[in-house]
Amino acid sequence: MSSAADIEEGKKRYEQMQEMRELQSLIQGAESKLVQLTNESSEHGRVLDSLKAVPGDRKAFRLIGGVLVERTAAEVIPAVESNRAHIDEAVETLRKTLVEKRARFIALQTALGAQKQEQQQQQQQQQQRGAGVLV
Repeated sequence: MSSAADIEEGKKRYEQMQEMRELQSLIQGAESKLVQLTNESSEHGRVLDSLKAVPGDRKAFRLIGGVLVERTAAEVIPAVESNRAHIDEAVETLRKTLVEKRARFIALQTALGAQKQEQQQQQQQQQQRGAGVLV
C-alpha cells in the first residue's frame, strides 16, 4: 500500500513542480512585458510633454498601422493621451496578475520545501532503524 501512496505522492509532487516551472516562465514573461509597457508609457509621456509645448495648429505626424499620417498637434494630443491611459491600465492589470502568480509560486515553493523536509526526515528515521550492528 505504501508504494501506491508513494506513487501518488510522487505524481502530485511532479505536477506541482511542473506548475512551478510554468508559473516561473509566466512570471518572467509578464515581467518583461511590464518593463516594455512601462517604457512605452514613459515615451507617450515625453511625446505629450513635447506636444503641449507647441501651438495646436502646428504639424504633427503620427504612425498609424505602419503609415505616417500628418495631423495637427491639437488632433494628436487626445489620441496619445488615450493610448497612454490604455497602456497604464494594462500595466496595472499586469501588476495585479504578477502579484497573484508570485503568491501562487511562493505557496508551491513552500509546499514542496515542506514535503522535501518530511521526506528527508523519513529517510533519516529509516536509516537509523536499519543502522544496527551486523554480526
